Amino acid sequence: MVNDLDETIDCLKKFNTPYYQDLLKEVAYILGDANMIIFDGMGDSAKIAEYAARRFSGNGFFSAALTDPYQKVSMDGTDIVVVMLSISGDTVELIRKANAYKAAGSTLITITASDDNTLAKMSDYHISYYINDVRNELSSHTTQVPALSIIEILSNMTLHMCHNTLQ
Repeated sequence: MVNDLDETIDCLKKFNTPYYQDLLKEVAYILGDANMIIFDGMGDSAKIAEYAARRFSGNGFFSAALTDPYQKVSMDGTDIVVVMLSISGDTVELIRKANAYKAAGSTLITITASDDNTLAKMSDYHISYYINDVRNELSSHTTQVPALSIIEILSNMTLHMCHNTLQ
């Protein structure tokens, strides 16, 4: 079983609806006001987190990917926004890190395949992309195209909003 192209295209089309546009703009403002943006995830989501950090850094924002699931989170999270990417939103290691980010005072934004998961419920802002989670007993085979698209949209919106603010 895989996510077919029609399912992926339908998912992406949702991002142009007023609901998603308003949510993405709100999150883009939060990201634009941050002193630092941390992207976090595991497995395939870690690769999206690394791409996101590079993309935001290239746009002039101080950002980094912290994707080691066992890395201890010890920081003053004031003015730090953490974006956690996870298909399931229920990965034990990410939940542990999310709790540490929140305890440090960071704003937590989560991007997952649904809104019925632990990370979504504990976040300050959540973006669900509602695509079937395709996995077997060993690994996930769920497409990362929606998560990557959300990062692209947020990156472009944040850059555009900050650019317009500076003029």
